[in-house]
Amino acid sequence: MCIVIDSGERSFSCLSMALLALAGISIHYRTVGRGSPLLLLHGLGSSGDDWSLVAPSLAGYTLYIPDMRGHGGSDAPDGACDVPLFAADLAAFCDVLGIKIAHGVGLSMGA
Repeated sequence: MCIVIDSGERSFSCLSMALLALAGISIHYRTVGRGSPLLLLHGLGSSGDDWSLVAPSLAGYTLYIPDMRGHGGSDAPDGACDVPLFAADLAAFCDVLGIKIAHGVGLSMGA
């Protein structure tokens, strides 16, 4: 997925996409921007693609858009997917990326 973000002052041609290995699984995520970290969390049965129309209006932040365990491009090797695991994965995600304080926006389960 590529999102063109133009905030007037700066433009981002595409979200960068990556896989992050943690707790024995790979977490797919997208990131773009500069500024305070903002985590965008999708709902159950969905993915970070939910944020494709919203991301361009948030160009003043560094956006982190993970696909939670078993969603989108992320693994769920043992099939385990529940809210406590999602929370633990998100905490590990932030630790690995050095995110100490972040804003958060969630949709449904992500909230």
